[in-house]
Amino acid sequence: MMRRPPNKGFSALEFAMVMLLFMVFTGMVMLYGRGARGKARESNCLSNVKQIAIASATYAADNDGFYPRAEPFLAIMPYMKNIQVLRCPAESDRRKTDGDEIDVSDADRAVGAGFIILDKTMEPRWEQVHYFLVPGLSSDDRPDTILVYDDVPDRHPSKSFNMARIDGSGKNLPAAQWPGPPDEMKEAPDEK
Repeated sequence: MMRRPPNKGFSALEFAMVMLLFMVFTGMVMLYGRGARGKARESNCLSNVKQIAIASATYAADNDGFYPRAEPFLAIMPYMKNIQVLRCPAESDRRKTDGDEIDVSDADRAVGAGFIILDKTMEPRWEQVHYFLVPGLSSDDRPDTILVYDDVPDRHPSKSFNMARIDGSGKNLPAAQWPGPPDEMKEAPDEK
């Protein structure tokens, strides 16, 4: 009796099982990888908030213990190395404003929204800022006073916001504890 040579390929069932395991593994990696990416951005945002707090503290040290009052982000720019620190990496709706026409009279826009800078060509450009910097504080204020925080309470996947205090410590807090915009940014009620 003649023997048949052994089959050297995969059967359809074996191939289907390998593909099923591959798809399950890929799905798990994608699911958990997305959460890890969000956490990494949240951590980077916390680092940005702390850097802004340190730049503000350095400004205060150079100005008799007073933190910036008017245009605080513009005031601390000389103490920061990179303007990207003013943008939260978790912000998915990044709008590029380069090339847009900008009215320099808009420089008095809200304190946490952005500011006008002059780029290398000395042309005014609007820079978006994703944080609030509470103006008018001094180094005499309590060390646990919030100095800088996210401009929205739930930008991060964990529905939380980052903040830093005058003493330079930073923390991630749940959205329910968001303090809202600084008083200087709240609109006055309409008078009739």
